[in-house]
Amino acid sequence: MGPTAVAILGIAVLGLCVATAGWARQRAATRRLAREAAALERGERLRESDDHPAADLARAINGCLESRERHMRELERQRNELEALLGSMTEGVIAVDGEQRVLRINDAAASVLALEREQAVGRTVPELARSTALIGLLERALSEEKPTGDEIVYHADEPSDGPAKRWIQAEGTSLTDHGGRRIGALVVLHDVTRLRRLEAIRRDFVANVSHELRTPVTTIKGFVETLREDPAADPEQTRRFLEIIGRQAHRLEALIADLFTLAQIERSERIEKQVTPLGPLIDAAIETCHAKIADRDVIVEAACAPSLQAPVNESLFEQAVVNLVDNAVKYSHEGGRVTVEAASTGAEIAVAVHDQGPGIEEKDRERVFERFYRADPARSRALGGTGLGLAIVKHVAHAHGGRVSVTSRVGHGSTFRVHIPATTDSPDAGAAETAPAQSADSRGAG
Repeated sequence: MGPTAVAILGIAVLGLCVATAGWARQRAATRRLAREAAALERGERLRESDDHPAADLARAINGCLESRERHMRELERQRNELEALLGSMTEGVIAVDGEQRVLRINDAAASVLALEREQAVGRTVPELARSTALIGLLERALSEEKPTGDEIVYHADEPSDGPAKRWIQAEGTSLTDHGGRRIGALVVLHDVTRLRRLEAIRRDFVANVSHELRTPVTTIKGFVETLREDPAADPEQTRRFLEIIGRQAHRLEALIADLFTLAQIERSERIEKQVTPLGPLIDAAIETCHAKIADRDVIVEAACAPSLQAPVNESLFEQAVVNLVDNAVKYSHEGGRVTVEAASTGAEIAVAVHDQGPGIEEKDRERVFERFYRADPARSRALGGTGLGLAIVKHVAHAHGGRVSVTSRVGHGSTFRVHIPATTDSPDAGAAETAPAQSADSRGAG
């Protein structure tokens, strides 16, 4: 081999060595970059030093990672804001896809439909809520361009909070993507159950007032016309007619007085209260009922510690106790016993009136404090009640920031209680409650 060939071969070998070394360095850099890339799962970054063989690639990857993290943080912020917004809404909100599969539901909607929120996502509305009206509204929202709405009477299979039967005002509209293509629907649910029940109570109240007023007025009118048409009637018969007219007039007067009392209590935003010994107040209430107690030969006993005091409006609270004692005496058998007890339970002071009357059916206990509600209408009217006595007791309790309750066993009597805060700074309480069976009265009152 000549000198020239040897030189060429040497150059080729040198070039091959240089290339092989470069390839080795590149492979080593790539392996090192791959090892560093594995650290990305831990949130780390690639080295970007200028002596790094793949510094430009590392900078590009790090930039992409930072951009992605900023985007993820923004999405997380928006998601949290949406969750907070939906969670703070009193209206129920449900978002579904085109197959009526739940994408998002807030706590209010889950409560209205008696669903578990976590278990609802991913399932279809027909699977969760067997309501043809709600399903029909969803179908209209998915297919129509304009928003749609309807009032739904919803019956929950397993009510988690509140009544099983609810009235729901539902409004639905379609959801679209950026291209205007329908991708689902949004439904907003307003629980109007309380409003519908209040409307029903108002209708019943108007009907009951009309009926209660009509009865004595019709009776008075009839006997007056009879006396006018026959002025020479038998004196004994005339006297009997006048007694009937007098009783009906008294009943009418009592009814108007009770309605006026209720209106006064409801109109007063605040009542004047002062710390008052309850013993003398209870004694005064019992004395007010003395004539009826004597007429029915009922024994009424009071049990109240001399030192027990409560912040009350004396006249209103005495009226409440009078109504409870009158109610208990009215439904007690002759020779029966009524006990009035007052005691402190710490935060509350309770005045309880026990009787040995017929007791109250369970189905009636929750309604005995409603105006004109009578568990035994015929007997209540025969005993001269207006149907407003217990309603007045409830409103007096609420005016004091308290509540009322009743416990009863059919055939063993009933106990009505007025619970009021022991201090004047206690917050206002809520509605009437029904306690477990024990002993108390409720015939419908008053």
